[in-house]
Amino acid sequence: MGLIARVHNKLINMLNDEKRSSFYKKLIGNNDLVFDVGANHGNRVGIFVKLGAKVVAVEPNPKLAKKLLKKYHSKINVVQKAIGDKDGFVDLYINEADVLSTTSEEFIKVAKETGRFGELSNKFNQKVKVKMVLMQNLFDEYGYPKFIKIDTEGLEYKILKTLQNSMVNGISFEFAIPESRKDIILSIDHLNDIGYKSFNISFAESMEMISSSNMSAIEIKNLVNILPDMCWGDIYVFNKKEGK
Repeated sequence: MGLIARVHNKLINMLNDEKRSSFYKKLIGNNDLVFDVGANHGNRVGIFVKLGAKVVAVEPNPKLAKKLLKKYHSKINVVQKAIGDKDGFVDLYINEADVLSTTSEEFIKVAKETGRFGELSNKFNQKVKVKMVLMQNLFDEYGYPKFIKIDTEGLEYKILKTLQNSMVNGISFEFAIPESRKDIILSIDHLNDIGYKSFNISFAESMEMISSSNMSAIEIKNLVNILPDMCWGDIYVFNKKEGK
């Protein structure tokens, strides 16, 4: 890569980080506890640290967990485990693009059927055994955070359905249409039942909410049901009307 290309990429990354910082600043503040579940290379971890949050980065991929620890040292807590709906050991299927790595065989099956990721849908070439625990384990060890980001390639609903209360102020979880439409609805219903009454959507990496005011469970489910295929992003849920 030439010098001009490297400078261009660095500027783009700086602009993206600035936009992410502005977005998350509305949700978390200095000394807030934040869980990043599915931290990957840490593009959100860096933002949370910059905002002064106390970060628990959860990443089951041994290589990436080691990278996070090396980069941030004692600034964050790195948990090299998967979060799911059971305690025990599971297989982590590592994709050539490690951002797609998952413990969900169903996710891999659907990815191959839809071809969403092109050739990468068939590039789950490695498998490692990792420890899986419940989200409650993190609560017990670190306390209830202000915010949880969940990006686990198909495990989102299995994680969310284990939550028993709305003590976490805000949660985001990744979605993809049509693959996870059913799981989104199930997630919203469960979260609504345990006390989350305020919802919103941010598409792709826009770092912008689709609505200036949060929606009810019914409103967001109606929206999810008409979203076009191949769109993706994050659902945001809150235990009060506004994010903070």
